[in-house]
Amino acid sequence: MIQKDPNGVLRDWQLGRNPCTWYGVTCSMGRATQLDLTGCYLVGTISFDPLASLDMLSVLKLPTNSFSVVVMRVSIHCQGCAGKVKKHLSKMEFFCPTGFLLANLLELGNRPHISLTKLSQRYGPIMTLHLGQITTVVVSSSAIAKQVLQTHDQLFCNRTVSDSVQACKHGENGMPWIPVSAKWRNLRKICNSQLFATNVLDASQANHHLKVQELIADVHESVVKGDAVEIGRAAFKTKLNLMSRTVFFVDLADQNSERAREFKELVRSIMEEISKPNLADYFPVLKKIDPVGIRRRLTRHFLKMFDLFDRLIIQRMESRKAPDYIMTSDMLDTLINSSEEKNEDMDMVETQHLFLVSGYLYIF
Repeated sequence: MIQKDPNGVLRDWQLGRNPCTWYGVTCSMGRATQLDLTGCYLVGTISFDPLASLDMLSVLKLPTNSFSVVVMRVSIHCQGCAGKVKKHLSKMEFFCPTGFLLANLLELGNRPHISLTKLSQRYGPIMTLHLGQITTVVVSSSAIAKQVLQTHDQLFCNRTVSDSVQACKHGENGMPWIPVSAKWRNLRKICNSQLFATNVLDASQANHHLKVQELIADVHESVVKGDAVEIGRAAFKTKLNLMSRTVFFVDLADQNSERAREFKELVRSIMEEISKPNLADYFPVLKKIDPVGIRRRLTRHFLKMFDLFDRLIIQRMESRKAPDYIMTSDMLDTLINSSEEKNEDMDMVETQHLFLVSGYLYIF
């Protein structure tokens, strides 16, 4: 139902007339192929269900209009649950002021968190945004977020995998990205029982304390010399050392080490690439050509990182053969011990991606 039609563009939308003569409708061979109501400033309630019968409709443009969309009752079946979760959505606000191709992308601006806050004040705690060709549901209320993340977490536990993360099949092997499955449960078991168990974390407290003390000492030295402290650089170095000590029991932010400089540069490059907006994430048809080149560059960075991991693993394997080798509590020794207890070879692909995940989780 249209409440406002200030320009009277829909006055000829009458059942007795041929729809191909209606304002904004374009037909081909007697079938509606386009509906363009750009700039009409219409206000009202519409339903997209009747549009489903327009099987030839390829273009729908509704910018500079304000519509509430009637959504049919939706039942979401909970896999593995005894019952089913029913969602009754009576109305959801829909707006597309920036055009059909970009949809709401330009509405986010350069400060999307602030833009989303303003939009939620107008459209409510649940919004449907059309970011390019991707439909995104935005939750901006703590009560509804609890429903999504806690009450119905089984339904919403999988993540959207960005195109950049598909480099070197990381999206298929990195634990944060793979869907809930036997593989995911196995990785989660390894992390919970061996890598991030309480006794393992307690054993690494001394290393963490040492790195924090080094950070304080560096800041104090700069103060004594009267030098400015680059907070970002100092924090990055500390986090990098915390990560490398936890995983490999070595300092990979040491400026005197060639390997450390290589690792530091790789981490910075990966951070920069992952944080860049990617057209392929909003227009999936572009994934094949990787228009911005992020996946290609990340593939090179990941391969270099895997090579570095392999060298560290081989070096550790050789060190463990020495009779005077002192066992550490880092992730690498823990994984090697687990493989030896099971009388199995280490899964190098699984280990590489696990270390890669540990790296950017610490940094971010």
